[in-house]
Amino acid sequence: MRHISRFRDGLLDIKDRITHDLLVIAGVVSPGPFSARLQARRDRWRRASYRPLARIFTSKVEGANLARSLGVSIPEVLHRLPDAKALHEVELPANFVLKPERGHSSRGVFIIRDGIDQFSGQRLDVDALVTQAAQASDGPFLIEELLTNFDGNAGVPYDYKFFCFGAKVAAIQVIDRNGGSGGKMTRSWSLGPDWRPLPFHIHSSGRSDCGPAPIPPFADEMVAVASSMGAELGVFMRIDLFATTRGPVFGEFEPFAHRNFTHQANAWLGSFWKGLEGCREGKAPRSVPSSARRGLGAAGFSVGRDQVTG
Repeated sequence: MRHISRFRDGLLDIKDRITHDLLVIAGVVSPGPFSARLQARRDRWRRASYRPLARIFTSKVEGANLARSLGVSIPEVLHRLPDAKALHEVELPANFVLKPERGHSSRGVFIIRDGIDQFSGQRLDVDALVTQAAQASDGPFLIEELLTNFDGNAGVPYDYKFFCFGAKVAAIQVIDRNGGSGGKMTRSWSLGPDWRPLPFHIHSSGRSDCGPAPIPPFADEMVAVASSMGAELGVFMRIDLFATTRGPVFGEFEPFAHRNFTHQANAWLGSFWKGLEGCREGKAPRSVPSSARRGLGAAGFSVGRDQVTG
């Protein structure tokens, strides 16, 4: 059955690429909504041939290892736990971040400063932390250093999300989660790669009439870091960074998030999408292990040849 499944997935991969080729040749490929592109990718990457790729970009550990191999600073991992119950077995610092090894939208993330969860405002002892974390995920957890915003302000660090089509940074979204229950955004800023406000908002959630965005003094360096990583990946990828007291620090890769885009952002970001994976280069990252590269090649991710382009 496994061989039949792989054969079927292989045929679907070939069908996708031939269909795309024919549409390009016919000149009928037009930009689609950005969210639709990401949904199609999510469905495509669920196939067996794409799983090495999906695993790299959805695992906090593998994603951070890839970022570090590209010369980008990453948060220090203090402990890696098999599950939430293992919190009882380690010594916890006063300030730390607890998060599932896999996950999104801050689900199961706890930012602890002097015993207080910065998301909920609750004081959590180890027993309470174990209970709440186990409800969020029964898988492995990471304990990381708690980063400090570039301006020294305590609380939840701002998220800087770079929408990268290969080396091209199309947009930056800055998110403030302070005061939001469960890590939900409370304020957001939608900016271009020059850090000037866009004429529309990227997401429909979160307050957007927030005054000037928190732009760090090394803003241009952050854009350069995101662009360099995007060029190495050669596909569309949202690359999340933190602006800290020690400069840009990697947060995570996000290949799939497709919800809550405004109509304007959905159309505008969709216009940047080229080829099957969002960028003309369409190569597999050279820092990916050789075993995974073989899987990516089987999926049509050019390890040695260019991806079909639009």
